[in-house]
Amino acid sequence: MILSTHSNAQNDSIVLEIIEYDVDAEEFQIDRENMKATGLVGFGCSYDGMSSDEVMSLENLIWDKRFNEIALLLNSKNTANRFLSVITIEKLIEEGLYSANESELETIEDNYKSNLYTNTCSGCTFFEKASLQELLNSDNEHLIRRQAILWLKQRINRKFIRSVKKNRK
Repeated sequence: MILSTHSNAQNDSIVLEIIEYDVDAEEFQIDRENMKATGLVGFGCSYDGMSSDEVMSLENLIWDKRFNEIALLLNSKNTANRFLSVITIEKLIEEGLYSANESELETIEDNYKSNLYTNTCSGCTFFEKASLQELLNSDNEHLIRRQAILWLKQRINRKFIRSVKKNRK
């Protein structure tokens, strides 16, 4: 049994959930040996509730409006950066803040099909490896995807959007 907190993207709330898994405990271990290559996606990890380094780095790029640098992460060797850049670029496109070129759109599509995995965490007890395909598949609604969507909504809010659009004119 795992106690986990996650976000409800529909009403921007945090939900406490008890999840029962009938699987081998090994599945829920992160790959510490390959952490540099696979990275870590987490919005409130471990006992201190800190975001992972990849999340904090991407957040800085968002605040600095360095969207082209976010797009470069679509091809990153670090799969956590790939996941985060895909969902961020999609949100920026949706809000009219970024226009992806054909190559970027193809790379996003390739990442949706990718079996490359990254490590994920949520709270003190939820750690697992997940493929980009699992994380990005909206039908699956993976815990980390739901948290990422809420995280983006909070960072790319209406006030932020107006300020970016105003500066573009």
